[in-house]
Amino acid sequence: MFSISSALFVTSLFLIAYLSIYACLLAWVGLSNLRTQKHTRPITPMGKVKSPDLKTDVTVLIPSHHEGEGLIHCVQSILNQNYSGKIHIWVLIKDEQDSSIPFLSGRFAPEQVKICFTGLAPKREKINWALSQIQTPWIAFL
Repeated sequence: MFSISSALFVTSLFLIAYLSIYACLLAWVGLSNLRTQKHTRPITPMGKVKSPDLKTDVTVLIPSHHEGEGLIHCVQSILNQNYSGKIHIWVLIKDEQDSSIPFLSGRFAPEQVKICFTGLAPKREKINWALSQIQTPWIAFL
């Protein structure tokens, strides 16, 4: 009456139908959990989001290589920010031969801008050197 191949065919159809129903059930349970989690989170109005502590010290790293006068505008832009915490500006320069030195020297107070002679040329090495020296919880890169 039924051959083995037709029996295998019918069995495989039932198996595929069973697996499809099982996959749909798993997907439905997963999506319902996502919907539940989405609605259980606290909803905060757009204007009421808590901002980070604005009294935290921040160190701004500026790796420089012969930036010249452009570096003055960069540093001045940072100093013009209305941040209530202390901003530490570190200009990372390889050595005294850099063309930025004449523009920086005497222009900014040492407590405003720290010129760091790293002795390192690549930007990544200057940044890695500075990261080992910094004590502030927040760091920015320019």
